[in-house]
Amino acid sequence: MNLFYNKKMSDILKEYGETTISQFNCLSCRLSMYVMSIILSNKMNIKLVVDGARKSQLFAIEQDLLLERFKSFFEKYNIKIEFPLKDFKDDFELKNQLLIRGFVPKTIEPQCLLGMPISNKDLTNEIIESTAKILINYF
Repeated sequence: MNLFYNKKMSDILKEYGETTISQFNCLSCRLSMYVMSIILSNKMNIKLVVDGARKSQLFAIEQDLLLERFKSFFEKYNIKIEFPLKDFKDDFELKNQLLIRGFVPKTIEPQCLLGMPISNKDLTNEIIESTAKILINYF
């Protein structure tokens, strides 16, 4: 990954297409969490990992193309990853579903300071595809 950080923006554009630094940060972070999940899952004989990724959050890494790539990554290690919330539209729907099931909908997840969602009109297939190219190239 450090090779990416040392490249000029023009070289990144030529090699991967239109991506953003925030989406690269998200990809790097999510991959590090996934690698650790795979290590721990193998150590503890866990065969299923569940991620709360939602397409509506507008991160390239949470769109179908990358979610499918992540599934393939986990399958290499005989682990299944599922994304049961991927089609939830917003936090209101999610919180209501949690309440219906008896859970208190409080967020305890850490919040990122580097990653940044892209606005709905700006999250293009080109950004998603170029982020996927980075994933394919390095992993």
